[in-house]
Amino acid sequence: MPTPYEATDLSGEMLNAAAAVIVAVDREASFVHWNGAAERLTGISNAGIRDGKLAQSVIFAADLERWRLEIDRAFGGLFSRWIEIRWNCPGAGARPLSCSFSPVRHRGGKAEYVICTAVPCHSGEFLADRALELRDIGRFVHDTVAQELAVLSCSLSPLETLSRGLPGHEDATAALEMADRCCRDIRIMTTMLAPPVAPARTVERSIEQTADYLRQEAGLIMVVDIDPVCDALTDQARMLLFTAFQQWSAEGIRRNPKPLLTVRLRERRRGIVLELETSGLVRGTPNGTNRSAAFDGDDRRDPSGTGRGSGWSAIRERARALGGEFNIAQGSATVRVRLMLPVSEGIR
Repeated sequence: MPTPYEATDLSGEMLNAAAAVIVAVDREASFVHWNGAAERLTGISNAGIRDGKLAQSVIFAADLERWRLEIDRAFGGLFSRWIEIRWNCPGAGARPLSCSFSPVRHRGGKAEYVICTAVPCHSGEFLADRALELRDIGRFVHDTVAQELAVLSCSLSPLETLSRGLPGHEDATAALEMADRCCRDIRIMTTMLAPPVAPARTVERSIEQTADYLRQEAGLIMVVDIDPVCDALTDQARMLLFTAFQQWSAEGIRRNPKPLLTVRLRERRRGIVLELETSGLVRGTPNGTNRSAAFDGDDRRDPSGTGRGSGWSAIRERARALGGEFNIAQGSATVRVRLMLPVSEGIR
């Protein structure tokens, strides 16, 4: 098998045809080969990568240590994983890419170099932007529809009182009850749009408070089983855990009838584990649909396993970027979402 310096024309063409950034590095973490996508990303041709210190300019300075650590892990034979590394792009600043590292072995099974494949990912900035967008939408809903419904409810209340004993009293009462239900629905909606947990608050407390509110206002049947977890989680890890809970709660609110929802948060040897279980989903509804399969997080709707189209793709990719795991398991009438984040990876 040729080394990166001796790549055949065919292998070079195959690498250049790939949309992903593909680079080869040696034991000193120096670049020895990269494809056309890497050239377009960095503006540096394959012929210009011989500088042994090139990584210091290509890889974002704060991520260099993680870059070298993952290369060392791959040479050491440890399992491949996704991790977010920021690359410096001309005119575009640092761009986060999800990178995976795998050794290429030659004679005698010895690792000669490591291949890194990098693709665009949903970064921590993406989730932060999403949180700001949700907050702005929530504020807009509160300042417009919510306020107008409150005024409507107040306006209808005197009419209901004045119409008592008159033929139109039942209609006035029904209109007032409808306005009250709309106000409640708006309160629930603003809770669903609330930004993820603030860094100063614990994940446990935020989940418990939100669960209490959704039980009272949305009528959710939610069991919360939470242990205190490590306080060394980064802001990004806390945001991801609460974002997953928020996404899952929104799924439960939209179910009719409401299923049983169970939240479990544990600290295990491998890291923090969040399990979100939805039980009692109805199968074989009168219209012939399968309500369990209609759950928006069901991986069977997405054979690729990426979660795209189900609303979970950003959470899945962010978990991988933080060195964690994300999966959705489908049972006969149960869906279980599991998110694991290693504490060691969260401390960065």
